[in-house]
Amino acid sequence: MKLFLKTIAFPVALLVLNYPLQLLYGYFPAPFGVILFNFVRLLLAAWTGWRVTSYAVGGLMTAAAVGAVLLFVDHVLIRGGFFVFAQLFAPEWVDNKGFQGFGGVLVSYVMFVWIPVAFSTVGGLFGRRSLVAT
Repeated sequence: MKLFLKTIAFPVALLVLNYPLQLLYGYFPAPFGVILFNFVRLLLAAWTGWRVTSYAVGGLMTAAAVGAVLLFVDHVLIRGGFFVFAQLFAPEWVDNKGFQGFGGVLVSYVMFVWIPVAFSTVGGLFGRRSLVAT
């Protein structure tokens, strides 16, 4: 378990760092900032799946689960956490609809969790391949 957490710690830190970078993505033309933000998310999911299998920390199922964990940290804890925090301490930031926003985050997590799971699984497949090649 300790090796697993050590393996995913750096990608999770980069994922958390991706949020303040959204401010810089706003300087790109309209859709490209959002595309870049989501591309970094998916790239980190694939890379983490690769790390899990290539470092022999877990198998393909563990690599797939890492995608769900990354999206949970990224989407539910950070973005959803902002809505709850804002509702509790500054409701005017979210027009007094912070809990409703958190519910929307949970629904979108359930709807879209398969995407980072698929990317981390593909990364895990490449990680298994590199493990066999060595």
